[in-house]
Amino acid sequence: MSESQRVHFQGLLGAAASLMSTLAVQPLEVIKMGMIVKSNQITKLASAYGSVEYILLNEGFNGLYRGLRTIPIKPKDPHQLEI
Repeated sequence: MSESQRVHFQGLLGAAASLMSTLAVQPLEVIKMGMIVKSNQITKLASAYGSVEYILLNEGFNGLYRGLRTIPIKPKDPHQLEI
């Protein structure tokens, strides 16, 4: 494997690790923020289990990933791509 191939491979591994960690941590962040923001309003959100139950019942599985979306990167003019 040449040096440039190794660098590309390491870059792909780094991107995959970043994606996996984001997918694992995002639900925990949503639960934490729900507990902080809404715990005074809704008593079920006083515990992590209650928060997960509330989110799954009211928003579904996608509610755990609320706030996570991709932002496509678009060039100003598609005919003038700078590389």
